[in-house]
Amino acid sequence: MKKDFKNWLIEEYGLQESAANSRTSNISTIEKYYGDIDSLIAAGKVDALINDLSYSTDDERNQRTPAHNIPINGNIRTGSATLKQALRRYMEFLQDTSEIHDTTPLQNLLDTLVDALNEFKPVKTKRTYNRSEVKDYIQQPLLQHLRKALPNINWEMEYKINSDKRDSIDVWGKVNADTCVIIEIDTERADQVSKKYVSRQALTDDQNSIYVVLTYPNQNCNSESGRKELLKYKNYLKTLTNLSELGSNLEKYIYFHSV
Repeated sequence: MKKDFKNWLIEEYGLQESAANSRTSNISTIEKYYGDIDSLIAAGKVDALINDLSYSTDDERNQRTPAHNIPINGNIRTGSATLKQALRRYMEFLQDTSEIHDTTPLQNLLDTLVDALNEFKPVKTKRTYNRSEVKDYIQQPLLQHLRKALPNINWEMEYKINSDKRDSIDVWGKVNADTCVIIEIDTERADQVSKKYVSRQALTDDQNSIYVVLTYPNQNCNSESGRKELLKYKNYLKTLTNLSELGSNLEKYIYFHSV
């Protein structure tokens, strides 16, 4: 962590010294378990860490294990959110002090999309949804929400990339001719999530893409073993996404979100 971070929080961001001390302490906590934060940023691993620090109210309700490995004393959701906020502030500090020059438009779009997803709420909140409810309570409202939040993207529902294939994408966003957003809405099953990922990545192998796995609670997917398996496969899919960029001029991102 760069020494000027605390002074920037006070002088440029406007925090009181006590709050600035808390934010720098948060970054030190992250570094304790993940190593030097600047090295993580240089290695391109910070987006994955920000993703791992996301812990929703649904995660809290279902007592899921967080994706990150930082022990939280107290409420996991608020503790994770505090660390995530501190990390975002540190990224802002680096941007403001011209330490980061290579943020791409697609990375910026991912940040905007994540904010939009965090703001989205299903029309009806339930402990479990059956498949017939998903379209009315989640899929269609999400489409309308995204059309308002990101109006420059052409959003469609049940979109078929290839007319020769039966596969249709739950929510599709066409950014431009060679860039897309894919959102698949699934139960919390590793096999279901993984099968869709494979087919959708194959269908968009010539495009820059943001792939969003949006999961919802279902009465048939509540076992602890199932949740652990999904967490394991989340890491596998992140690895595959990173590998798909190697030797390619394409950008590929994956983000996991639950409602």
